[in-house]
Amino acid sequence: MHPKQSRRNVLIRYKADQFTCDTQDGVLAVGLSNPTGGYVLFQRQLPCELDEAPPYFEFDDQVNGSSKILQSVLLSKNKIIINLLPECATSQFEIKFDISDEQFARSAQCLQQIFSGFDSQLKIQLD
Repeated sequence: MHPKQSRRNVLIRYKADQFTCDTQDGVLAVGLSNPTGGYVLFQRQLPCELDEAPPYFEFDDQVNGSSKILQSVLLSKNKIIINLLPECATSQFEIKFDISDEQFARSAQCLQQIFSGFDSQLKIQLD
């Protein structure tokens, strides 16, 4: 189901067992996943150009992906909160994780790069 097909808002919560940041074929990607196959993915073509589309976001399947559904992202040391636009069927994700300070710094850096030019959509809490 495409995230814009329903007006029912859903909050999805889980604990991620994987938090990755990787560049492949000129695309920077940050992903979180859980043991049951649920995932969220942020992507941006490199280099990031200011006149290009907003960051791409996908969850659980490519059919749920778009560069036009993200409203805001809040990254803290132990969780990420992702708010989608109100017209999306799924409205929010709250994903908890345990990562080292080094992994957090790398993930924050990758997300800042992905959101370059769209900085108002990303907030990083260092405490």
